[in-house]
Amino acid sequence: NSSSWVVGIDYSAAPTCATCHMSATRDLPITHDVGDRISWTLRPPVSQKIDATAKAKGKDVKPWDNRRNDMKNVCSACHTSNYVDNFYTQYDGAVNLYNDKFGKPATAIYKKVRSSGLITNDTNFDDELEWTYFYLWHHEGRRARMGAAMFAPDYTQWHGFFEVAERFYMSFIPQVQEILEHAKTEGKNLTAVAEVEALIKKTFEMDEHKWFTGQEPADVKAARKKAQEEFKKRYIK
Repeated sequence: NSSSWVVGIDYSAAPTCATCHMSATRDLPITHDVGDRISWTLRPPVSQKIDATAKAKGKDVKPWDNRRNDMKNVCSACHTSNYVDNFYTQYDGAVNLYNDKFGKPATAIYKKVRSSGLITNDTNFDDELEWTYFYLWHHEGRRARMGAAMFAPDYTQWHGFFEVAERFYMSFIPQVQEILEHAKTEGKNLTAVAEVEALIKKTFEMDEHKWFTGQEPADVKAARKKAQEEFKKRYIK
């Protein structure tokens, strides 16, 4: 019946959402701002630091790194500093991987296709590409990022990055290419077509996508093959 509910003092197991985002610690007071300890916003097509938009508008808000330090304060009630720092290294890596490999390229391509009139830009979700792009960032992309934030490796990988990659390579890019071929056949928006093709070319020249085009360096291919062989040795044939 205690009115005190401080992590690391009154309890140290089975945290709830409130534990990390709202509840008091030895050093922090209770807050009803659930974003007060969040450093990334994972909601948009491309993740950004939580204070980025406000700062761009000249607003004085709590900096993202201060928010992260407060969250680390919560983590340290139960975990070592190395554990906490390693989590954030992994978390940042997952978010940046999504942003750089899929989020930014897909968004740039999509915006160019839509703004140039290669698909309609006055009605939402009347083109297949709009649905594909939405699934890529809003469903699979958010699952990958939020899974990394919330210690959910199955959501990060198999319901996240795997499905992001499948959506990007097997649906999004082929649909864009089909739109471009249709425009070429009709002889319309050829300047825009060339611009989108350049964006696709630039994307697939990135190191992150060279595995898909078969352009990986020989040493990377050899390392991948070696890792696969070592993995297979774990199992009885």
